Amino acid sequence: MSRILRFFVIGLLSVALVVVLCVGVVVTIFDPNDYKEQIQSEVKSQTGSDLLLEGEISYTVFPTIGL
Repeated sequence: MSRILRFFVIGLLSVALVVVLCVGVVVTIFDPNDYKEQIQSEVKSQTGSDLLLEGEISYTVFPTIGL
């Protein structure tokens, strides 16, 4: 039983490590400010409303994950 539990824990830790590494790569490579104009034009074409994104778009982790 302990051998199965050990493989399960190693598997969970491996998946967690891969997720953390993927998030780190995305945060490093992807700059949301490069897409401000495209976001504004898509909102205008889809809803007809003007969207004004002032300031820098940044990543947030706490209390919720978002931009």
